[in-house]
Amino acid sequence: MSSSHLKRQQEQQQQQGSVSDSDGSDNNSSVGKVKFSALYALSNILQTSFGPFGSDKLIIDKQGNPILTNDGATILSMLPIQNPLAKVLVDISLSQDQLIGDGTTSVVLLACSLIKEAENILREGDSSQSISLCNSIIDTYFECARISLQILKDIAIPVENDREILLKVASTSLNSKGLSSSSRTQKYISSMVVQAVEIVKGKLENISFHTVLGGSVLDSVLVNGLALQRKLINGTDEPLKIQNPKIMLANFNLGGNVSDLGGKKSHSNILGKKNEEVLFCHRIAKTGVNVIFTTCYTLSSVADLNSDLYVTKDTARKEDILPLSVVKQLSDLNIFVVEGVSVHELSLLQLATGARVLQSSLEMENFDDLAHIENVIGQVGCFEEKRLSGSNTSMVMVTECKASDSCSIILRGGSITLIEETQRSMRDALCVVKGIISSSFVLPGAGAVDAEIEARLSENLDSIPANIKSAFCKSILTLPKYLALNSGLDVLDTIANLKMAHANKSSEKNQTEQSSSKFQGINVHNGKISNVYDMGILEPLQVKTGVITLAVEAATKILRIDDIIIPKR
Repeated sequence: MSSSHLKRQQEQQQQQGSVSDSDGSDNNSSVGKVKFSALYALSNILQTSFGPFGSDKLIIDKQGNPILTNDGATILSMLPIQNPLAKVLVDISLSQDQLIGDGTTSVVLLACSLIKEAENILREGDSSQSISLCNSIIDTYFECARISLQILKDIAIPVENDREILLKVASTSLNSKGLSSSSRTQKYISSMVVQAVEIVKGKLENISFHTVLGGSVLDSVLVNGLALQRKLINGTDEPLKIQNPKIMLANFNLGGNVSDLGGKKSHSNILGKKNEEVLFCHRIAKTGVNVIFTTCYTLSSVADLNSDLYVTKDTARKEDILPLSVVKQLSDLNIFVVEGVSVHELSLLQLATGARVLQSSLEMENFDDLAHIENVIGQVGCFEEKRLSGSNTSMVMVTECKASDSCSIILRGGSITLIEETQRSMRDALCVVKGIISSSFVLPGAGAVDAEIEARLSENLDSIPANIKSAFCKSILTLPKYLALNSGLDVLDTIANLKMAHANKSSEKNQTEQSSSKFQGINVHNGKISNVYDMGILEPLQVKTGVITLAVEAATKILRIDDIIIPKR
């Protein structure tokens, strides 16, 4: 079912007024007054994007820009969803994305399957007992979810400071993204992801991304420090590299306020302040500063001083103009200036360099005091201006930072659309690797965990209604089913073989076979059931825990709804 069909359904529901299909006549998609067809439409949209061979979606945003992705949260956030039930699923997908970073498609697919199985039970039951039956389904779902989480903890594999495991987990996360097409690319990005998390020690907010057109994904680089896509305004044509530079951060205009000056008058006034500017620049030079990062911009040339063109960037204000005379004075003193740095970038630089951000020139009055200078000026191991190969873009980089844990990732590619999808994929992988470091537990992927939960629930839960338990177990196998389907495998045979591999019959298996059965998952390359742990297909415990918890919570909340009231417009 397409997204356009979903939108038409939502518009029809709005036009119907106070309730949605109050006669409940559509027996294929509703129970009582509540219609679930919009939920199944979402499931149909997402299910083809699941797994390493899942398809991408090309979405056109409101500005007409293309977005290429197979990330569940991104797809759902871009759809014009108005159906209130569908919005619940969008919310749980976004919650999974914000809290854990991966499993955004899985949580929606599982929730939809739980609702569909519950709907089938309610339809087959006595309509006069529908409320009590619905409550029984909800209670059983929560009980099955509780036991499922215990099973996850039981089969989870502890890992501590194992970089090889982290690389496998990152690779598994990227495998379901567009980067899965090349094993070389996947290994390269996986290594970059793990290294980035190690550098920032799990503080993902200290990782900055930059997108640069040209080259391929393999031309992407990780900078152990901070990279800025900014201009060095008084550099030379030759690459610049300074060892052990002193850094100054300025959130004010180094040349004074010229907002009230205009045309030729501005030129004469700025030149008239030459002596004052010389003293100002020499005061900076006494500190030993080599590089200044400033939020202000320069005029593009001296000729601009005689015109009304004050800035080279639309977002700059007149009071943010740095006169070229000041730039020249600083250049003569071998002090380099990086213009147009954002306030956020200044805060990152403050962490990386140990410098304090100066808010006005008044804070420079004590620059004769050595102790004051040491509290204001920062230092790094290296400052470098570098032109990226295959591009006209120059980057300034501060590396060998002792003051903080930060890094920058410069992503390359043939189009912004592809680069942005790479960034989304890396973000998910970063969150997953961080989760492994914080929880120290992994699970086998490729449907192994799902089949193990289904096998144990089927064998051990005799105290709950069999039909509801069967419904939950069937829903748990939804994800392996879509994995097999999108991989071009025979779904019935593959799921049957997977269930057989996890059927723990002590009379037929020795202890070693029983312990290894939990690792049996779907090998999507040959269709066989294999030990996916040995294949390196792993996922964090918290991803699977989040998927089951949020899916059951969303499904039970939706099942409690007996009517949808939409005011007429």
